Amino acid sequence: MNEELILTVQKDFLAYVIFNRPEKRNSLNFQMLQMLPGVLKALTSNPELRVIIFKGNGGKAFCAGGDISEFKQYGESRENAEKWHEILVGAIESVYTLEIPTLAMVQGPAAGAGCEIAMACDIRVAADDAQFGITGSRLGFPIPFRNAVRLVSLVGPATAKKMLYTGEFIPAAEAHRLGLANLLTIPENLETTTLKLAGEIASNAPMALRAIKKTINQVVQDPSLSAVGSVSQWFVESFLSRDLQEGVNAFLEKRRPVFKGE
Repeated sequence: MNEELILTVQKDFLAYVIFNRPEKRNSLNFQMLQMLPGVLKALTSNPELRVIIFKGNGGKAFCAGGDISEFKQYGESRENAEKWHEILVGAIESVYTLEIPTLAMVQGPAAGAGCEIAMACDIRVAADDAQFGITGSRLGFPIPFRNAVRLVSLVGPATAKKMLYTGEFIPAAEAHRLGLANLLTIPENLETTTLKLAGEIASNAPMALRAIKKTINQVVQDPSLSAVGSVSQWFVESFLSRDLQEGVNAFLEKRRPVFKGE
């Protein structure tokens, strides 16, 4: 039964990761957080995969955050609290460190850990009924450090503090203005809009996409570029790839390229 808490659907170049507790607004219990890294590792063993889309089941919520009914037991001892933090951070980092592009398809609330998973994705496509919020201050705990880095990189320090101090929910239009949501559409067009973007991304060179993702993530984590040598290596490896030869030949021959990730 546990494996049904997170569903995966694969088709051609695309995979969905679906949080499957619609009766609980797709909130993440401890089991789901433990499962997520393994689910993603299994998915990315497919070399043909180009894009992963994260979504909630049921069409009413992306993810309402961690399962609050479990919080009390993990606050009963330092050991339990450290275990919760370890599993939570590990789950979200498993999303952020994926090498291939990721999209969050957000309808309804993306709260707490749900918002943090959406932020760990590369791009967020939101329905106009979406809401984003990190409400730990209302319950008595702060945001994990790595998640705070991502929030600040998206909305800036003052807006991040306001969101976290108040625990407020940001409506979709405001989230779009702030850069927390990248594309905004009506609920009926959410999947079509997300799939269109996924197709546009997947049509480009996989090695270049992976290098772009590593480069931008490095810039966010290390603005001083102290590790710039490795970033240069990603550029050179992509420039030496067969995909580059295919892209150049296709441009000169006025045809669409067929990239193979080589």
